[in-house]
Amino acid sequence: IYLDKKMVSQNIVYQRKSNLETNKKVVIGAHYDTTMIFDENGDMVSVDGINDNAGGVAVLLAFIQNIDQELVDLGYNLEVVFFGASSSLYAGSQFYVECMTDSQAKDVLAMINLDRVAVGKHNYLYVNEFKTSQEQYVRGVLNGKVDVKRLKAINILDF
Repeated sequence: IYLDKKMVSQNIVYQRKSNLETNKKVVIGAHYDTTMIFDENGDMVSVDGINDNAGGVAVLLAFIQNIDQELVDLGYNLEVVFFGASSSLYAGSQFYVECMTDSQAKDVLAMINLDRVAVGKHNYLYVNEFKTSQEQYVRGVLNGKVDVKRLKAINILDF
């Protein structure tokens, strides 16, 4: 329900199964709807749909097209999720998580969320506002090839 209007949405899921007998998986996702915000007059307006989040959707579509051409087995299952209803209190991603059992949730090795990737010539990395093991891991993977700048934390939803 969004602003007293009942709306229908859905998540779209692409799966690539490993040849190994494993339940382990990596999830990569992006929401496909455009976020609505209130302007300074209190009127609801949509934000830049290219930035939020057609860019993330485009990256995922290109990723799927390229990964399907690779014959290599990843060693884990891959799930690419296009989340609906992000502008309705993240209902699509909440539904996705709520449908997982505890056992299935423990099998998720990583979740990568692509949002606002079409913002310009700079790359941004945001883990959260505190130093975390995830940030240390990403810094190690990137091996000093990116400068991490702290961003102001707004509209954060943790699961």
